[in-house]
Amino acid sequence: MKIDKLKTKSAKIITHIVNHPLGNVDYKWAIITYFALVIVVSIFVFVLECPTTEQITVLRAALAIAVTGLFASIFSKWSENKTEFKLGLLLTLFLAVYLFNPVGLASSSTCTPYLFVNGKLSLGDDPLEGAQVSLPYHDYKTLSNGAGEFALRWNREEAQDSLLVAVKANGIDTSFYWLTNSAELRVQLKDTILPITKSILTELVDQRIGRLEKHMQAQYRKWEAQAPISLARLISFYKPFEEKENYKRNYFHFYGLENELEYRKNLKSAGIIEVKELKPYQKHLFDSCDIYLLKHHAFPEYHLEYLMVNREPLSYKVPQAQQVNDDYYTAKVAYQANIRCVRVKLECSANTDHYKIRQIEFYGFLPLEEYDFHFQHGEWKITSTNLLS
Repeated sequence: MKIDKLKTKSAKIITHIVNHPLGNVDYKWAIITYFALVIVVSIFVFVLECPTTEQITVLRAALAIAVTGLFASIFSKWSENKTEFKLGLLLTLFLAVYLFNPVGLASSSTCTPYLFVNGKLSLGDDPLEGAQVSLPYHDYKTLSNGAGEFALRWNREEAQDSLLVAVKANGIDTSFYWLTNSAELRVQLKDTILPITKSILTELVDQRIGRLEKHMQAQYRKWEAQAPISLARLISFYKPFEEKENYKRNYFHFYGLENELEYRKNLKSAGIIEVKELKPYQKHLFDSCDIYLLKHHAFPEYHLEYLMVNREPLSYKVPQAQQVNDDYYTAKVAYQANIRCVRVKLECSANTDHYKIRQIEFYGFLPLEEYDFHFQHGEWKITSTNLLS
């Protein structure tokens, strides 16, 4: 019973909407209102230079509703007995307008999906020809012509206030930000690369040392290094391990900022002399160090883990850099007190089948490291570290 009433009520509502599309307003005013709405939507279509996908969807729906309302107002003068016929006709009209999408057709004819970054490059007072110009975050690139001019395409749907523009040429690797509301990007580059000097080399090496120190501080916190202990106390913890007659195995590892080495022979060949001292009596050849106890269990199974932190200042010598290209140099840097930390783990337990296991990890720089220096984005940088054989 309730369903029948609901059907009857729904039919009355649909009949009223079809025959009175603007409520009880006179059909003439309804025609004027919907015709005006069609005009307004059409104006928006042509005023918006390049509407987004969301704007096109809203406009095509609005236009379909306005056209359907206009014809519904005209059809309202027909007999109300033809409600089903008029409803079918209006639904067909709405779908035809919406699916045909005149809004999309109108906008696509005047709108391109991309814009151009127009610019001119100069090296000193001369145009820069053959420079690669790119948008690093958008994978678009081009070359400048004989007049130093370029036109770089980018997707206009990516709404941004500025774009990073990179320029690469012989001896030049730099970048600039272009404001998207500017008509043109003009770039005048210096006609010489900043010469590499010993002070620049020193500053770059100091930056690497700072990075290592920061990394080691993070490691100390991770290892939960507490207050230092004396060498005598460490040796008292070490004695039981030394006195065990079990077969032993040794593992060695070096960790640098980029380089890693395994096995004792490789560490020796790299010049790490601290690997020769396996026992803590000589403080692993550190002249001055702080000792931290990380773990200790003597019974029933033996575990000892300790840390020795080198307190001797790190020093280095930078020889003359060797030129490869105008923007590429190499230099070998010799370090003193290069090993900054030794971490030792000793174990003899069921986990090791009661073998004596010794793991020694070295952290720092190699005694001699070779770096590549490149001129990028207007400054010199260390771009890679080369292993020396």
